Amino acid sequence: MLKKRTEFYESLLIFTDILFISTAWITAYFLRFHLEFVPVYHDVPPLKEYLVLLPPIILLWVVLLKALGLSGVGLKGGGAPKERWRLFKASTVMFLLLVVLTFFVRKELSRAVLLFFWLTSIATLSLGRFLFLYLFRYLRQKGYAVSNALIVGSGGLPFTIAEKLSHNSISGTDVVGLITEATGAQKTQKHGMQILGGYRDIQRIIKQHDVDLVVIGLALEDYHRLEDILRNIGSETVDIKIVPDMQRFITLRSEIEELEGLPFITLQGSPLYGWNMVLKRGVDILVSFVALILLLPVFVVTALLVFISSPGPVFYRQERASLNGEKFTILKFRTMKVDAEKEGAIWPTSSDDPRCTRMGKYLRKMRLDELPQLINVLKGDMSLVGPRPERPIFIEEFKDKIPQYMLRSKVLAGITGLAQINEWREYIPLEKRIEYDLYYIKNWSLALDLSILFLTFWRAIFQSKKKDELAFRKGEMK
Repeated sequence: MLKKRTEFYESLLIFTDILFISTAWITAYFLRFHLEFVPVYHDVPPLKEYLVLLPPIILLWVVLLKALGLSGVGLKGGGAPKERWRLFKASTVMFLLLVVLTFFVRKELSRAVLLFFWLTSIATLSLGRFLFLYLFRYLRQKGYAVSNALIVGSGGLPFTIAEKLSHNSISGTDVVGLITEATGAQKTQKHGMQILGGYRDIQRIIKQHDVDLVVIGLALEDYHRLEDILRNIGSETVDIKIVPDMQRFITLRSEIEELEGLPFITLQGSPLYGWNMVLKRGVDILVSFVALILLLPVFVVTALLVFISSPGPVFYRQERASLNGEKFTILKFRTMKVDAEKEGAIWPTSSDDPRCTRMGKYLRKMRLDELPQLINVLKGDMSLVGPRPERPIFIEEFKDKIPQYMLRSKVLAGITGLAQINEWREYIPLEKRIEYDLYYIKNWSLALDLSILFLTFWRAIFQSKKKDELAFRKGEMK
């Protein structure tokens, strides 16, 4: 019920966005051609020529909402300022994409219409979301789309459930109280929540408080009480949901799926499957292909400098591991002497490594030695963003020493990552690198990837010593 209700409200929100996006596009047309804000020096194109472009614009907006994780922001809180800022970012991205697309597809399309559309879309979307949320809250206050929930359980889990439900306006639930003890019916307070009684009192409390939903959250060691709790609910026509006490075992991207009537609980999974994987791979191919073309002069000059500065091959090939530990050959511009590893591999390496050539130190400092890895990305061995690939010899050593080390291989290895842009000039302890990598995997989104790519480019050009903040503070990595 909670998931279906959330999906229903978010569908209504997207429908509202589509309505106001359409209004913004038509308004932009009239602002440009009929209100004389900008002089018209040729025949005014008919409205139908611009209406033909409306379906692709709507499709683009829906894709952006999903890709940037904004399809339900208006319902998930954060305050009006954050809401307006998120809409501004989404509208700006859409505007920039339209400018690029129309440049190649429809050169006769008025750029002024696009500019007006950008401005009006921000205004109309903000208005649309305000009206939607106002109506949503009004209906909630009148008692529509609201369920009274009773939380039953033991340990700390019931209080966590009550807190999550109370802070999520989408769920449409009001927590009437908790039942956390096996016996007794005296009303008490704990952690700000009212304890209404014991397990034997469930049926009476359901009737007394007109309960629609019972959520059971038992500590793992108390699961033997589940049968008694269900028996005490009896024939009451309430929805019953169970929250398993699995939080301590979850490592990556937990979720619950159903297959042929059987529930499957994912304790450890990857975010990159289905459309997420297609989207990330599409960005990898597009960006790496364009970058290889644009950076071709840099490639040629760098290759010549490596060739001239020291004897040996221009490229350095080495075995690394990527997704699920699969091995591949990574490409880099050679930065060390040919016989640098005759005495064995060394970890970690740095730009000050004495085995580096003079040119190699400069290439490492500017990260130019990593450029050939764009070929690895195009081939599918790596991604633009992800945990850095490691040598198999070191993986065997680290996986037994560092807890959850192998979880970083749940996604493709990357040219750059969260650790690299936050510790640009510094040695990163292995434990800290794993912390960054796991945070990235747990919180993956296209917006996060684009932010990391932008900061990587920024630091490579300007060599900033300041630690730019990304989409999180370090103290929030959990």
